[in-house]
Amino acid sequence: MLLALMIMSGCHQDDNLVEDTQYLSCVEVEEIPSIETSSVVEEIEDVEEPEPVEKVTYRVTAYCACEKCCGKWALNRPLDENGEPIVYGAAGEVLTSGVSVASPLPFGTKVELDGYGTVVVQDRTAKWVVEKYGENIIDIYFDTHEEAWNWGCRYIEGVIVE
Repeated sequence: MLLALMIMSGCHQDDNLVEDTQYLSCVEVEEIPSIETSSVVEEIEDVEEPEPVEKVTYRVTAYCACEKCCGKWALNRPLDENGEPIVYGAAGEVLTSGVSVASPLPFGTKVELDGYGTVVVQDRTAKWVVEKYGENIIDIYFDTHEEAWNWGCRYIEGVIVE
């Protein structure tokens, strides 16, 4: 079957086209075989619905590596080649500012916080904090005390993505 795409800007006179016909493309095409729609409908009906995503409101605070924020865990940190302390979380991984968080959620859990982005649980919240505020808490690690202080305390909806 030949399919031609054309633009016609002329007119017909006695069943003859008068000028101004432009062919944009001519291509050879095969006929498309028909499909049985009932089998397609059955396949669609067999698709499982995804689990609904549960949004949770988290109490989101911030901390840094200083003694004021971390207590005794701020002391005696190993140093890098520049003499700067290396900050490890309870999961044993080096913390990344703005990404690593302390939370009672399992280590490695990724949470998408509305308006902020994805954070990863790599540290543990103090037991007394969990007892006081409950399980839905996230404490974002920052490099400086000023950044952590400026963050303050916010309530943000989030969803576990991994």
